[in-house]
Amino acid sequence: MKKVITLILALMLMTTVAFAATEVTELVQIILDAGSLSIATDGNFVFNNVPVTGEAQTATAAAIPKFTLIDATGSNNGWNVQFHLGTLERIGGIDPGLQLMYEHPGSNYALVTIAGQPSNATDGPYLKVLSKQNFNTATKVVVANAGYGKGQYELQPGVGDWVVGNFTIPIPGETLAGTYQATLTASILSGP
Repeated sequence: MKKVITLILALMLMTTVAFAATEVTELVQIILDAGSLSIATDGNFVFNNVPVTGEAQTATAAAIPKFTLIDATGSNNGWNVQFHLGTLERIGGIDPGLQLMYEHPGSNYALVTIAGQPSNATDGPYLKVLSKQNFNTATKVVVANAGYGKGQYELQPGVGDWVVGNFTIPIPGETLAGTYQATLTASILSGP
């Protein structure tokens, strides 16, 4: 009788194993929260001192800042960077001010990709070709077309046409001596 019970138990176990599921499915889920667009810089535009001579002259930038641009939105909207600069006014004076000029005569060039989607000179993010801009009104400087620019990028001094020689300040001969200054506002906005 013991053998019969053992045999029945063994058959029951084999039957259970034979009918066990051969696969199961589990849901794996992650939620990625949207971040934002951001911009940072590591310094200022610096020009060397220029002596007043009574003749028109041009000051060239001695140093320009690096800009770090980040699209962490998780969207395909694209984005752009705009510069706006008021008139460089003499501290303590009411005389006409000076204008910062920027010229990017070459072709569009891709920004340096730090992380994320690779940059290219067609869809971006790229430095736009600009002819003698003074940034008196908000001017697009960098563009990432829709579907591009998802990641972290740098506009690095000395790379492409982001060079000191492309930033100048024309100084008329009648300019008064003094310190001239203005604030450059750099904004990163959604959409190309």
